[in-house]
Amino acid sequence: MVAKSTNKVTRWALALALGCALQSALAQSEPRQNMSAEEMIKVLAIPETRNIRIGEKRLDLMIFFEFDSSNVSARSQSDLSNLATAMKSDFLHGQRFVIEGHTDAVGSAAYNESLSRRRSESVVAVLVEQGVTPALLRPEGHGFRKLLDKANPNSPRNRRVTIVTSRVP
Repeated sequence: MVAKSTNKVTRWALALALGCALQSALAQSEPRQNMSAEEMIKVLAIPETRNIRIGEKRLDLMIFFEFDSSNVSARSQSDLSNLATAMKSDFLHGQRFVIEGHTDAVGSAAYNESLSRRRSESVVAVLVEQGVTPALLRPEGHGFRKLLDKANPNSPRNRRVTIVTSRVP
């Protein structure tokens, strides 16, 4: 009797843990905005294992642009300022950053590829203006090839900039 009761509790705890993990994973996949530099560092820092950094980290930021333009909107300036502060910190020293531009699926693939590239280049320009070393930044445009919300290709969630960190070789 005790074994069956313990088994039920174990299954219930496992289901609860899986539900929490799934909810956490979904929350992390949402493009973020209004993050502090400290929050960005926590997301982007690659942990060290015996003085060797491995893997990569990703941060999806909701960076706003003027309509059909690569001009960064004024409402995204504080996020980019915080990102520049994070990138210049000792915690992220020795890491390179790929700035990936993404679009929704409205329009042609070629147009969105070009727009996402121009937008990632604009983000790089803002970061360089704020003192980030240009050699550590690589802009890329993915258009709508890497949709965040595949079930809804035209969703605004797909229009984002992803910051990917990797160790300087």
